[in-house]
Amino acid sequence: MRRAVEQHIGSCDKCARHNIRRAKEDGHLKNVQPPDDVFQIVHMDFWGPMTASDDGNRYVLVLTDNLSKYVIAE
Repeated sequence: MRRAVEQHIGSCDKCARHNIRRAKEDGHLKNVQPPDDVFQIVHMDFWGPMTASDDGNRYVLVLTDNLSKYVIAE
């Protein structure tokens, strides 16, 4: 029965036009050459939203130096 359902969905024009694609496309990984000095290459990420701090901040920004692995979080 599963195969019959898959075939029906695959041949249904309305399903093909209105079905949302749920799989992400593959990313493009690249080799990164090690830097010669600190802070030539940094990686950034963030997390949140969280409960607001006393200053009203709801997100954390994290920077990591590629060479030294030094981390800064604001």
